[in-house]
Amino acid sequence: MEELFDLAMALSNQPLPEGNRVAIVTNAGGPGIIAADACEDAGLMVPEFSSTTQDALGAHLPEEASVRNPVDMIASATADSYVTAIDIVLEDENVDAAIAAFVPPLGIQARDVAEAIVRTNSRHPDKPLLAVLMGREGLPAGIAELHDANVPAYIFPESAARALGAMWRYRQKMNVAEGSTVTFDVDDDSVRRIIDRSLAAGETKVSEPDAICILEAYGIAVPAWTFVETTKSTTGLVSATAGAADVLGFPVAIKIVSPDVVHKTDFGGVVLGLTGTEATKKAARDMIKQVPHDVGDPGRAPTVSGILVQQMAAAGRETIVGLTRTSGTGAMVMFGMGGVYVEVMRDVVLRLAPLRDVDADQMIRQVRMHKLLDGVRGEPRRDHDALADVILRVGQLAVRHPRIVEMDINPLLALERGAVAVDARFSVRDGE
Repeated sequence: MEELFDLAMALSNQPLPEGNRVAIVTNAGGPGIIAADACEDAGLMVPEFSSTTQDALGAHLPEEASVRNPVDMIASATADSYVTAIDIVLEDENVDAAIAAFVPPLGIQARDVAEAIVRTNSRHPDKPLLAVLMGREGLPAGIAELHDANVPAYIFPESAARALGAMWRYRQKMNVAEGSTVTFDVDDDSVRRIIDRSLAAGETKVSEPDAICILEAYGIAVPAWTFVETTKSTTGLVSATAGAADVLGFPVAIKIVSPDVVHKTDFGGVVLGLTGTEATKKAARDMIKQVPHDVGDPGRAPTVSGILVQQMAAAGRETIVGLTRTSGTGAMVMFGMGGVYVEVMRDVVLRLAPLRDVDADQMIRQVRMHKLLDGVRGEPRRDHDALADVILRVGQLAVRHPRIVEMDINPLLALERGAVAVDARFSVRDGE
């Protein structure tokens, strides 16, 4: 709450900076260093002054003063020293904003310094100026005068740096191109039929085969696949699964399809990298035997609809794309690092649908571990355009199909060229 008011005070009283280059003027070295470090943490720069600026400061300040950024005018600095120094640094073309910090020495009154900062502020209407008045106890004198003159004033350097950093971020958002909404040619009728069929059967979860069909209807790439429905005998299902794998071509993955099995990997419901017919038969046989044993409630075995057979996708960086819908807010589209990263790191970014092309690009860049997608340790750079394409298609899906209340593609493999959805889940509800 304190930070909220700190930011509001800055944003409502000062112009936004044109850049992130900050001059720091103080009468003590310690607060200057603290302010410089805080500026760096807030995404701001503390640049070198031009030689002209340094010469001008040197001509007006004591020899012991530092004319580099941060400017340390030393403890003998008067209110007039603040006027002179702030005027000079704000005239520097390498400076977009300034923070004036004061520590009360003997003989110098904080109120006099505050009035000097107010006078200087009025002469630089295009560059933001924030003040820091530090005191021994309580609220320092001069704070009220600064606030009355629309100069944001703080009692710690870190607060001023955070506020100025927020102003710079806001400026960047205003400078970003508005972008445009991209519309894809998709098969919405097929999606509606799948949702209708699921709800008519009393299901709020779409089956894995139908989930893949939704992805295909929306032009999202998936590995070649076949769904083998449960037959009257285990032998028939095993043989049909192996036959489907032969047709698709090895290596393949097989997955149990059951409304009772949510996390298939926890119960042996997924086997990857099968390279031959006999290996596929054995894996299918073991799966059919083991999953009901692990999942079934006492006295009731889970319903097994069949086995999904998929070609193994090329190795890629695991990401996740999804959406969630809440009453009163709308649909939030999610992008992040997938697999264990989403489970452990929660490294995801959210945007409210509908999305613009710039939203998708920003979502990719704002994931904390996005550098993994740029290529590290000799790995190739992943296809950002393909990832953005999937994000935008999910955004369109969210807008056009409000009965989808939750979905995710995990993993969405980011490849050197393209992106492939390996697994997906959808939750639906009626009455929207």
